[in-house]
Amino acid sequence: MLLVALAVIAPAPALATVQLINVTSPVRAGGSASVSVTTHTHAVCSIRVHYGSRPPLVTGGLGIKGTLFAGIVQWRWKMSSNAVHGRWTIDISCGTAGSLRTSFLVR
Repeated sequence: MLLVALAVIAPAPALATVQLINVTSPVRAGGSASVSVTTHTHAVCSIRVHYGSRPPLVTGGLGIKGTLFAGIVQWRWKMSSNAVHGRWTIDISCGTAGSLRTSFLVR
């Protein structure tokens, strides 16, 4: 009985999370975009930016990054001047710290 009582009152471990701080939206074709997230310190995160089922965007600034101060990770990139107008998806994965999906509009 004592073990059951201790299990009930013991705090649950904190869930791993990735939280959105900011995403640039809308972005004009040819313009600069950015996204910032916060997660656990010492996390390594990857990003994938894509439109629908098209292949992910490949451009400088969209590589794997480690967290900075307070667990913040930020990516900045330039959209192609002929980028498809519409809603683009951003998928961010930070391993065991979790993942996040958000989107932005290209005009």
